[in-house]
Amino acid sequence: MKKRELFQTIIMIMSLTANALSQEPVRYTEPPDELKELLEAPSTPVLRVNPTSTHVLYAYPEGMPDISELAQPELKLAGIRINPGIGSYSIRFLAGLIFNYI
Repeated sequence: MKKRELFQTIIMIMSLTANALSQEPVRYTEPPDELKELLEAPSTPVLRVNPTSTHVLYAYPEGMPDISELAQPELKLAGIRINPGIGSYSIRFLAGLIFNYI
């Protein structure tokens, strides 16, 4: 019984070592152009209608944030994200607003 457990342990260690040595280091690769176009496409506008249904507001959110913006530290307090560097909310802004009559 002891020989069998020893043999299983040796086989497991050998297989784990072989898997660890056979992996190549992961390098950053650019995604395909089709995926880049999809990610960089303009966002769908948010539609808001006033209570009397006479006006509509199209709010266009900003595109994808930069990695430097995402790397900023945040303090989270009661559901509010605060950027301590600027002492203000960590919010996304709108790229454009369109106001129309219905």
